[in-house]
Amino acid sequence: MEKLLAFLPKKEGTILDVACGKGATTRYLLRYFKSENVTGINISEKQLARCRENAPGCTFLLMSATELKFADESFDNISCVEAAFHFVTREIPQGGFPHAQAGGTDCFARRALCKTQRRTRRIAVRSQ
Repeated sequence: MEKLLAFLPKKEGTILDVACGKGATTRYLLRYFKSENVTGINISEKQLARCRENAPGCTFLLMSATELKFADESFDNISCVEAAFHFVTREIPQGGFPHAQAGGTDCFARRALCKTQRRTRRIAVRSQ
């Protein structure tokens, strides 16, 4: 998480945790962000219920990462950990999500199978 969060020039303002799973990453974000500034989205209501236990005070919404229902520039930062591999590449807008404010940052970490080496490695991507 620290390597991914290092891409955020300032750990302040609002942050959207895309595909927040059971809330472990969201709970980690609380080290840097106030709970009222953290929003997590996921497609599983069951996992969101666990999120509410793991990261109390945050906002959790049932929503697909490929069909965000937020206005553009709604968040200062956007993170996505261990889930970007679920998206078809063209589902993530070129240049990142427009929901990050101007000058904001999207950070993604994903596992990718290296076909030549047959092992998993982590990739961090920064845009904007």
